Amino acid sequence: MSFARARPGCALPIRTDDPRARVLGVLRAHGPLVMSKLARRMRGVAEWRGALKALLAAGLVARAPTVELPRVQPQRATLIQLAVSEEALSARIEGLLNDQKLRPHTRARRTEVLRYLRAHRGLASAEWVMAETGATRADLSWLAERGYIILGDVERWRDPLADVDYVPKAAPPLTADQQRVWEAIAGSICSAERPGQFLLRGVTGSGKTEIYLRAAEAARR
Repeated sequence: MSFARARPGCALPIRTDDPRARVLGVLRAHGPLVMSKLARRMRGVAEWRGALKALLAAGLVARAPTVELPRVQPQRATLIQLAVSEEALSARIEGLLNDQKLRPHTRARRTEVLRYLRAHRGLASAEWVMAETGATRADLSWLAERGYIILGDVERWRDPLADVDYVPKAAPPLTADQQRVWEAIAGSICSAERPGQFLLRGVTGSGKTEIYLRAAEAARR
């Protein structure tokens, strides 16, 4: 991308109805303009691009490259932090399980959130917590209002390679969770009995597709 600007103090030895005069007039009135904005200002003016080239050749207009600022806004994500000490957490969970004001399913979801956070060192993404525990936004707000957890927003990093297609030469190594899942599925596929049925549950990016690919490869073999 580039922008154009009129050189200060440049003479104008051309008629005012000449396209070159129109280009200079716009640049003097509005200052440096990127080419897309200059094109909008010159809409309806015939041969203005040729006039701009002539002004550049005559040294009356300068042109320089520039970088357009990104238009995308940063993505935000919600993080959950456990606000209860490890020593007091078991008592809090026990008290929550015995809270008769709540429905059994509601108590189960909310205590599961606390257990999940304890298993993940007290900090996790709200997206992951809800996917793994079945909790709702209302559950998280309830826990935050009563001091069980702290909710906070952070900027989520964008992946510059998210839209790039590539063909890996070797299968990526499995995470610990993927390995446990794959061992169960692989054992079922390779058994002499009828293979079992499995349902994989996980948020986007948790690695379900890699399990599908390995299962398909094992089934073909």
